[in-house]
Amino acid sequence: MLKSPLVRAPRFARRETACELTGTKSARKFWALPLLKSQTLKSEIAFAHAPASGSSAAVQPSSPSAREFPQAPILKSQILKSEIHRRLLWSLGIAFLVIVALNVFHAPLLSALARAWVVDEPLQKADPIVVLGGRPDLRAVEAARLYHQGIAPHILYIDVKLSPSAAIGIIPSEREQTHRLLLSNNVPEGALDAIGHDVSSTYEESRAVQAWAERAGAKSILIPTDLAHTRRARWIFRHELAPAGLQVHIRAVAAKEYGTRDWWRHEEGLIAFQNEWIKTLYYWCKY
Repeated sequence: MLKSPLVRAPRFARRETACELTGTKSARKFWALPLLKSQTLKSEIAFAHAPASGSSAAVQPSSPSAREFPQAPILKSQILKSEIHRRLLWSLGIAFLVIVALNVFHAPLLSALARAWVVDEPLQKADPIVVLGGRPDLRAVEAARLYHQGIAPHILYIDVKLSPSAAIGIIPSEREQTHRLLLSNNVPEGALDAIGHDVSSTYEESRAVQAWAERAGAKSILIPTDLAHTRRARWIFRHELAPAGLQVHIRAVAAKEYGTRDWWRHEEGLIAFQNEWIKTLYYWCKY
């Protein structure tokens, strides 16, 4: 009987055979690990490139970090937009309520504002009555009326700086106008005194009155002036004259064009109160 020639198996085959025959755990683990790694890599690549069901977009990894972190800025942006939208709605709602309230209650509110602003003190006897510059038709006429009531024995009026029209002689100066009004209201010449020179502000008027009071030894003055001007006049005169012991009293004079109940309905009233609010703030800051 012929014997078949001995065929030598390849080395790797012998190793696999030896591993299978031995059945040791170390051998099985050594040869199975590369195979498992290869299969895992292939499955991950196939999963990454596999198309989504019903769409041509690639399937995103299923790890929590890949899904959550890219969405965080989007969520923050949505929350910010929602907060801005909510605040805008609140602001519009408040503005609407304010407009409605002003439309319904504007008359009592504006009237109360004017009454709170205007200073009108009880009449008291004074050494002189002071006619400030501006509105001689109001201030000078009221001063003459108070003089005839026996409130004061003298009336002071201001030498106001000439206006452009008065400077070229088109109209008389305010000093001359005030003097004529007082005389026409039966105030005797001996009771009148002009003070100051080229005065152009309420502050300069207070300094002129202070200089006269020091010469005459006066202790109190009475200032009749229009509604909107009363608060600023009292503040600046008391600020300048109170340290010298001079008492200042204010008398509010209503204009023919407007009053505290309807000043916002007339251009003269709007201009007067608006200007005085601004000037008062300026005086508080400057003096």
